[in-house]
Amino acid sequence: MKPFPFLRLLLAFVLLLPSTVYAEPKTSQVKAPPSSMQIIRRLLGISQRVAAAGSRSDPLLGVCLITPALNPAQNDQANTVLLSNPVLVSKEPLNEVQIGLGDQQWRALASSKKDVGRTVSWPYAPLQGGERILIRFRSKGSPGGDYSELRLIAAPAEELAQNSTLITRLGSNEKSWINAIESISINNPKLAVALLFSASAPDSVLINQLRTSLIQNASCK
Repeated sequence: MKPFPFLRLLLAFVLLLPSTVYAEPKTSQVKAPPSSMQIIRRLLGISQRVAAAGSRSDPLLGVCLITPALNPAQNDQANTVLLSNPVLVSKEPLNEVQIGLGDQQWRALASSKKDVGRTVSWPYAPLQGGERILIRFRSKGSPGGDYSELRLIAAPAEELAQNSTLITRLGSNEKSWINAIESISINNPKLAVALLFSASAPDSVLINQLRTSLIQNASCK
């Protein structure tokens, strides 16, 4: 049975169409993710050593603190915590951590087989604006009485709320977190490093690589 004249005409029309009609549409150019090393370079300079009270003459003793980031004057004035649920991160493994908030006292102590680790999550309810914290810690291998002591103060309530809103908005999207950390690191590296180690950040390969690289390459004077 021969095709109807209309179908024959339609087939001929389709075959004569320019090939560009069938070309795949061009996709818009997607911005490449920010360089991991660019982020690390911006965050490396904010690590500082908190001197051990019993060994102030030896600059190599004490705790090399990555976050919360400190003021240049360190303990001469209170250092600001930018997140309601901050994470304490040290370059060296810790043997002991004591965190005091008002009349609350929390302590983590290494056993004979295992140290406390480099990362300590906030053990209390979310911080309120202006609350004051006292942290005492010892790095692995330090003498029993050589505590490093650090006084912190929570940022104003409005700033804490803004940063909490940012974390909520980022959700669990790895790309959103990386882009936010990269952007914030330009003008506010202290907040950027706090976000990088936040317990709310995605547990992803890239996030963990950034954390590991920053800890390994941090240098405290």
